[in-house]
Amino acid sequence: MLQQTQHSSAATSGPLIYVANTHVKGGRWHHASLLGFASDANGNVPPVFEIRGNATDMARWGATSTSVAIDKSGRLYGIGEDECAIGVWPAGSNGDVHFATQFAVNCNDFGGPPISFVLDGKGDTWASSYVGDYADGARTKLYEYPPVPADATGDIAPSPIRSIGGPRAGLHYVLSIALNGKGQVSVQDYNNYTTYKSRILTFAETANGDVAPLSRLEGYKTQLSSSAWWGSSGIKYDSHGGLVVCSNNRKPRLLTFARGAHGNVAPISTLFVPGCSGINLDPNDNVYIAFKDSILVYAAGSAGSAKPLRTITGPLTTLSSATSVSL
Repeated sequence: MLQQTQHSSAATSGPLIYVANTHVKGGRWHHASLLGFASDANGNVPPVFEIRGNATDMARWGATSTSVAIDKSGRLYGIGEDECAIGVWPAGSNGDVHFATQFAVNCNDFGGPPISFVLDGKGDTWASSYVGDYADGARTKLYEYPPVPADATGDIAPSPIRSIGGPRAGLHYVLSIALNGKGQVSVQDYNNYTTYKSRILTFAETANGDVAPLSRLEGYKTQLSSSAWWGSSGIKYDSHGGLVVCSNNRKPRLLTFARGAHGNVAPISTLFVPGCSGINLDPNDNVYIAFKDSILVYAAGSAGSAKPLRTITGPLTTLSSATSVSL
């Protein structure tokens, strides 16, 4: 077991690459961890910090979440004690340390699979939750929660600012969430009730309750994944308003759609990758992909069979099944 320690401020100065990871033993998920790597990390290098161990109380299921995030004060967000809670660790946490606080995301009594979440520019948390079946099979809600107070400790249950969900919203299983900077929220949704296909739904900045999406991106031309949905997710807006999407078909690929793309349309760019469980973009649109025991970094605009600029992988990284990456 790791000992509770604090890494130095020098070690954490400058940007880091944050990763949600699952440790696998004997082909089974063992426990979750949150890792941080230097922004220029490459090859077989150890993490700058690793939150891991029994005291963290991270749910084993949490490691399959597509989500890890850091707020403006440096607090780190990951899955808490179960798949319906988000844990928040103080800035500088390292080792086998318990979260400072965790807040529950409404899962009703269904207690479904792990949530996805992102933080917006205001510090609000957008989180999806599996709440059970509606009449047409839609079964997920999207919640916006206010910022976690700086002095919050223990378990808290904040009331959501708003929620989006119901038959008209048509959210079946939200794999990933992206915010486009205009107040609109997009989700990568997998319909595991009827069509068994992935699609991108975008909701207006004022959306609240059971409302229809502003736009839909779906159909055979999109090349969005129609299988292998579990752990196959990641969407992010680039600096031009285009949408970058992870699609894990038989030939995994990273798809870029033009700004405002809607309907059954083809991507404007396709990058073939080994696989992707989570993605993120830096301010220069370089792409970071979490996949198995690696973090792959591709140059902005990479397409076709382009090779990554660098790959973080190897036993020193402690990566086993990387499921999310944040910057």
